[in-house]
Amino acid sequence: FGVYFGGALAIAFYLLIARLVAPMMHKSRLALYASRHTFDIMMHHFMGFFAVNSVFLVINVLGIGAADFSVKSFRTLYDYNYAPYGRSEFNILYLLSGIFFSLMIAYVTDKIKSFFRKKK
Repeated sequence: FGVYFGGALAIAFYLLIARLVAPMMHKSRLALYASRHTFDIMMHHFMGFFAVNSVFLVINVLGIGAADFSVKSFRTLYDYNYAPYGRSEFNILYLLSGIFFSLMIAYVTDKIKSFFRKKK
């Protein structure tokens, strides 16, 4: 019984948060753009993660930094996320790159679609 009550309480809590945040999100162009492109975010977020890992790989190869970056893990694990010296604070880079890289791809594809629609 406790599990069902906890689940119902969590749903009510998130509905309350959504009700409080909704007026602010209505004014945010970025939030509206992200809400219109959730499928793009879902489809392309791993490309953003890969881009961050690729930057860390280049930094490692050049010898500038990222000395503990595992090239073997980068090549073999699809979900490898580099955390310098085990610091989880760097996970925000992956979060932001997953969202903004995906939104950038969505923006470019929207521009390409509008270009070809104008040609008709």
